[in-house]
Order: sequence, then structure tokens, then C-alpha cells
Amino acid sequence: MNYLKCKYCGCVFDAELKKCPDCGTKVKRQDANQYYTGPLNLKTVATAYSIPEKDIICAILESEHIPFLLDYPEGGISSSILGDQSTLIHIQVKEQDFTKAQNLLTEIQHETEEIDWDSIDVGEPLDEE
Repeated sequence: MNYLKCKYCGCVFDAELKKCPDCGTKVKRQDANQYYTGPLNLKTVATAYSIPEKDIICAILESEHIPFLLDYPEGGISSSILGDQSTLIHIQVKEQDFTKAQNLLTEIQHETEEIDWDSIDVGEPLDEE
């Protein structure tokens, strides 16, 4: 995988992205010296099992200006005949941002309400004929 280093903020990110995830600077592919080959020092802060889950986690990180890199492990995306996707996505952050990101995601998780499905009337089941 190739990585780019933003010439404005120094963020290192996947070369497939069209803009820097940290500052939003548009990638100029003609800048050959923009490719970064040094150590990334990334840690996986969360693993998403669907695209919507990935989008939520990334939005939370973006809200606090924490840059991240998405890692799709080999065989991480598969499609069924019906078109739905089963996805495994590792969301990685810089080592120095890991604790902040982990605390933020933990705080958000504790703020969400658990749904007591026993207390919700979902109606009668439909006859399947």
C-alpha cells in the first residue's frame, strides 16, 4: 500500500484518498516527493463490521479532528447475491492520538441508550405464505 504525506499538515494517509483526512488539502498526484515511505506508527482504535458503522466511527473521530486511516484486511469485503456487503474495516489512528480517540469512542458508547426490545411493541408477525 502506498501512503502520502500532506505537504501542509504532515498527516500520513492512504495514497488512494483524494484529499488529506486531517486538513482536507487536495492530493496532487504529480508530486512524486509527496509519497511517504517511513514508519506510520498506527494503532487500530476500532474495527467496523459494516460501512454505516465505519461512517459513524469516522465522523466521531473527524468531529475532534483526529486523523485516521482505514485498513481493509485481505478478504475484508464480500458481497452476497442480494447485493449486501459483509465488511471488516480496521480504523487506525496515529499512536499519539490513540488514547484520545479511544476515550472519545468509549465516551460516545456509554452515552448511547440500550434498546429494551421487550418493552417495544413491534406488532404481530406477518403470515408467510
